[in-house]
This record gives sequence, C-alpha cells and structure tokens, in this order.
Amino acid sequence: MRGRLLIALCLLTTTNPTEAGEPAEHQRFQNWDTYAWFADDGQFAFCAANAEYESGTNLMVSLGCAGLLLSVNVFGHDLTPGQSMPVVLHVDEETWFAPINVEIHGEPGSNVLLVRFGWDGGAFQALRQGNRMTMIWPTTGYDFSLEGSHRALGIVMACVHRHLDGGLEADEPASWGGRSIPHASCQRR
Repeated sequence: MRGRLLIALCLLTTTNPTEAGEPAEHQRFQNWDTYAWFADDGQFAFCAANAEYESGTNLMVSLGCAGLLLSVNVFGHDLTPGQSMPVVLHVDEETWFAPINVEIHGEPGSNVLLVRFGWDGGAFQALRQGNRMTMIWPTTGYDFSLEGSHRALGIVMACVHRHLDGGLEADEPASWGGRSIPHASCQRR
C-alpha cells in the first residue's frame, strides 16, 4: 500500500505539483488494482493499473493528462532523486526500448522510477498484451509478470475514454485502440 501511494503521489507531482488528489472507481483483478485519480478540485488526472508483487515492488501503468507513464518503486538502492538514468525495457524477451531514460523520485532507498512515454499506443499495447516485462539498468534489474494486464489495462483504457471523452478539451487527437481521444491538456471546457 505504501508503494502504491508513493507512486501515485509521484505521478501527481510530476504532472502538476499543486495537485494532491484522491483515487476513485477502484476495481481489483488478480494482483492488479485499477482506479481513476482526481485532483482535490475534482479535475481528472489519470487512470491507472497498479500491480503489487511478493517482493514488495509495485508496477504502475497510468494513462491520462500526461499520456502514458510507467512507474516502479525500488527499494534498497541509493539513487539520487531528480536525476535520470538509462534503462532497457523488455516485454516477452524482446527489446522494447533501449535505452530509455527514467526519472528518479522519492528518497534514496525508497525510490520511484518514472518512464514517460507520452502518447505511445504501441507501448501501451505491449504492456497490455505482454506476459513479462523486465527493466534493466547497469547495477540491477527487475522482472514483472504482466499476468492479468490485458484485463486491467482494458479497464484503464475504458476509464480514460470515459473521462477524456466527457467534456475535456484537447490539444490534438491521439488514437488509442482505434478510437480518437483527446490529448494532454485536461482543462475543463
């Protein structure tokens, strides 16, 4: 639970530092929790699926005003908050992005690694269709089962369509799952 809240707060502070937010629309499927996140003023921020693993590590996939974000909490590493570092991501043993920079947030020893994909439908589909994701950096790596991600990320997609199609203006359209949805600004009309 601590990791999930840390990741959610990290996502909010990286999208808009003044938002404190609250989760809503919670659903549980296998080891995935899905929910929508709103700012204190009720403005939509993102929909997310968070998986908890026996190791205590969390993997969160979120889609919303800042596009697609992937975050992982890592424990026991002395990473410097505010820095970035390159990692390699594999889904089902195929190199997906190599290298891609992650931003480091949180306190050393309890960091959150944040990957910003923007509006990359291919990355979202790889996470949704994949069975296993591996994140590797020079000193270590993490391996995540994506079992259940197809259903969990389907719930996230429906959540985003519901909130972004429902009265928010957009900078430009983006295509997700064959539907055009608004992009990025998340300002009420």
